[in-house]
Amino acid sequence: MADSTEPTDAKQNGYWRSVYNRLERGVGWICLSVGAILLLCYGAFKLIEEMIRSPSVAVVVKVGVVGLILGVIILVVSVVRERLVLRKKDKYSEEVER
Repeated sequence: MADSTEPTDAKQNGYWRSVYNRLERGVGWICLSVGAILLLCYGAFKLIEEMIRSPSVAVVVKVGVVGLILGVIILVVSVVRERLVLRKKDKYSEEVER
């Protein structure tokens, strides 16, 4: 027979505090990630722009730096996207009742 009593106010308040806490942290991490990605992209763009305009930098160095920066940006975006997807599907994040 199931217990039909209502949860106490303390349990309900604790539940909602944990929901808000997780929501705040999730939004905080998303804002931090987006901000970091935007700053990295802007910095990389400015670096590439200055290197391309400078006639004293060899073409090989220009191509190498552009490739390096693009590779880092692609990897960062890929890792962030993967973590966001896996966060929703992580089979170890749920508690197992025994």
